[in-house]
Amino acid sequence: KIGKALKQNLLTIHELGGASSLSYTLNLFKNMLCSYVVLLDDDEEGKKAFEKAEKENLLKIKTITFTTCKGMSEAEFEDCLKPTVYQKRIKEDFGCDLSLIPEFKKNGKWSDRVKTSFKKIGKPWTDTVEKKVKAVVVEELKKQKELEDILISQKQDFLNGLVANIEDMIKEF
Repeated sequence: KIGKALKQNLLTIHELGGASSLSYTLNLFKNMLCSYVVLLDDDEEGKKAFEKAEKENLLKIKTITFTTCKGMSEAEFEDCLKPTVYQKRIKEDFGCDLSLIPEFKKNGKWSDRVKTSFKKIGKPWTDTVEKKVKAVVVEELKKQKELEDILISQKQDFLNGLVANIEDMIKEF
């Protein structure tokens, strides 16, 4: 259903570029009479963005899904991905072999673990570097054919809620 809606341009995916722009973006969608479903990282920034949008009556609990991961107090979408999908490319492009850095395998949200890993081996870490690293991850995801090759099965439960929200929205058309 979702694939068909995407092919028919009834559904699009819009990247926020950071949770802080959520309310602004939802205001635009609301003014354009668009329906929307939102996926946010389950971290401080995502939670703040949700609270703000909810207070502004731009978002309902029904239409929000957080990238929750079992055993993690904060999680990002990247936490749900198999590291083998992107580790080789990060090593090639940035000279940081995450598979060899113990800090990357510890608990904590993905961007914090990558930041710690980069800094441990003397690599710079800025907002720009983080965006470049995340862009590489997205590029590598797009090359994958099967969901099983991408997601860690124990960390993908939130997707069921997201899919259900999207399918409910599609039924309205």
